[in-house]
Amino acid sequence: MKKFILLSIFVCYSVFLSAQIKINELMASNASTITDNAGAYSDWLELYNPTASPIDLAGYYITDNFSNLMKFRFTMTNGQVVVPANGYLIIWASGEVTRGAKHTSFSLSADGEALALVLPDGSTIVDSLSFGPQWRDISYGREPNGSATFKYFSPASPGAVNLTANAYTGLAASPVFSAESGFYPSAFSLTISSTEPGSTIYYTTDGSDPSSGNLAGTNYTYKNQYPELVGQTAGPSYTNTYRSYQYNGTPISIINRNSPVLPNVVSNISTTIKYSYTPPQADSVYKGTTVRARVYVPGKLPSEIISKIYFFTPSGLPKYTVPVISIQTTPSRLFDYTDGIYVAGKDFVDYRNGTNMSGTEKNYNRSTEIPVNFEILDTNGVKFSQNVGLRIHGSGSRDLDKKSLRFYASGAYGAPEYNYPLVPTLPFTNFKRFMMKTSGNDYERTLFKDASISQMAEGLNFENQQSRPSVMFINGEYWGIHHITERLDEYHYANHFNIDADSIEYYSGFNENNVPEIEDDSGHWGVTLNFMKNNAMSNTANYSYIKERVDIESFIDYTVMELYAANWDWPIGNITYWRYKTPYSSTKPKGKDGRWRWALYDTDLSFEEYNENYFTKFDNPNTADYPYKYLIENAEFKNQFITRYADLINTHFQPDRLLEIINAKKNVIDAEIRGNITRWQRPSTYANWEGFVNLM
Repeated sequence: MKKFILLSIFVCYSVFLSAQIKINELMASNASTITDNAGAYSDWLELYNPTASPIDLAGYYITDNFSNLMKFRFTMTNGQVVVPANGYLIIWASGEVTRGAKHTSFSLSADGEALALVLPDGSTIVDSLSFGPQWRDISYGREPNGSATFKYFSPASPGAVNLTANAYTGLAASPVFSAESGFYPSAFSLTISSTEPGSTIYYTTDGSDPSSGNLAGTNYTYKNQYPELVGQTAGPSYTNTYRSYQYNGTPISIINRNSPVLPNVVSNISTTIKYSYTPPQADSVYKGTTVRARVYVPGKLPSEIISKIYFFTPSGLPKYTVPVISIQTTPSRLFDYTDGIYVAGKDFVDYRNGTNMSGTEKNYNRSTEIPVNFEILDTNGVKFSQNVGLRIHGSGSRDLDKKSLRFYASGAYGAPEYNYPLVPTLPFTNFKRFMMKTSGNDYERTLFKDASISQMAEGLNFENQQSRPSVMFINGEYWGIHHITERLDEYHYANHFNIDADSIEYYSGFNENNVPEIEDDSGHWGVTLNFMKNNAMSNTANYSYIKERVDIESFIDYTVMELYAANWDWPIGNITYWRYKTPYSSTKPKGKDGRWRWALYDTDLSFEEYNENYFTKFDNPNTADYPYKYLIENAEFKNQFITRYADLINTHFQPDRLLEIINAKKNVIDAEIRGNITRWQRPSTYANWEGFVNLM
């Protein structure tokens, strides 16, 4: 009886100690604050133990889903997950449990969510909290430690006391501009104001983030000549400066940078690995005037940065027939020799010297995401601006001087989605991610081949990317024609089929062992592919099994489209397929029935080798995992494939229909192609551009 009483007292005391643990601080957008044991900037949360005894969390659960309190369990870890007495424990919400006992199976949402620490019984909540949208490198937590008062912290204090001196109640209200972005007939005066008492406004005119700490200016360096051969030296370094100004109430003079023509700034920087680079003439780069502003208030975090761009034409009417896209960001993030992600930079020079072992070879091969402002001045007069994340997009096309870009909406930048009809032909307006594409390998030819082929595929039984052309500016300088394009990922399929993005798996490339890599892999594709490889598809029962796992109609339509387009860059690459993770049901509609479907993308190298027999590509050992070479053994599939190909040649692929699409795409950018040629010399002339169009 005494042993039972002592055991009960011990259990009660342990529960009492556990109840004191607090989720004390968290960071849902860790861009540069602290790295985990793998060197990654993972999301994190800090547990605080105010008691005099250490608490081992083995067997406890942590969750960001209150309908599943046992989402992640800390296993028996031999003391690896212990919150020390009067101390802290950092838990990495990395989604990478292979990194160790302190890593959870989920990451935190910068858009906001709730967290709970749960006892080993799986039902008793030790502590919980909810949080709204979070910002990059700013933490959210209790002040003072363990209290019920929550504040934002900058700098954050992972594993240390939350300091009052670093605590803020929230963001300051955004500044107010007296003029909106757009086209104006003449110079004018701009005023900026704030609704916050006791506030100070800082602004920039070079695209950089306004900062109270950059009034003296910051330099960044760049190079315009890179070594072509191993051992060859790079060209000299050049220096640019960006700086902030304190707004004192005197109106800012907004001038036309094209009359008189002002010098280029970022356009003068080489963005590829040329040894000989000649910057464009100043008068060949049309320019807008940029202004960005931010409000500072004691006791609050600096406000969201508001960005504007002003263009000038004699009439004050738009210069372009397509939407204008303005990208503004601190220029060093894109163009700095060491850190810029749009240049070959230090990574390439070190690679030539044999001292770069990172695997990136060039700065622009990095996966780094930087904060930018993305603004659209639409052809209907509507203007929409949002702060988002930017990454360089593509594979081999990164070596081109004009690069495709990928954009990420997130609460860390201000809003979880980009809610604007970027592509008006789509039935939805919410985008989590999207791209600005240069037309990839076609960027010095037609500049619209991929968009044309995607439209040719409309109505077929697979997914594609809708897009529309625009002209883009970076920090106020003309960057040429780019296509606003959907990105194929879980959010794309969720939007198109009205399903949950968290329940989608899709192919995202090959891993280092040349094995298909599936995002959010359930194992379904691995089983499907291995069954096709190891079982005769000529057998009716085997083929029937595959038909319940693969949408055969989708696969046939997709394969026929790629073959008909003679896509040179396929099927070794540029393939993707996806599945809604639900058991197969023949009564559910396509896309929701649990079978794999295909999606078309990156057809920039199509309609070139049109005299080649593309069926021979399936005999290439590198295409061993493409299902066609297994399925064609089945008579039912073979007949269905041949019949569908013949039907599409006589209907969907009729020359009159395809020529109508090509000519319509050509006409949309016809008025803009000369400006792109002047800026980039690609294509070399308008006549050459027309020649490439006629070859399609």
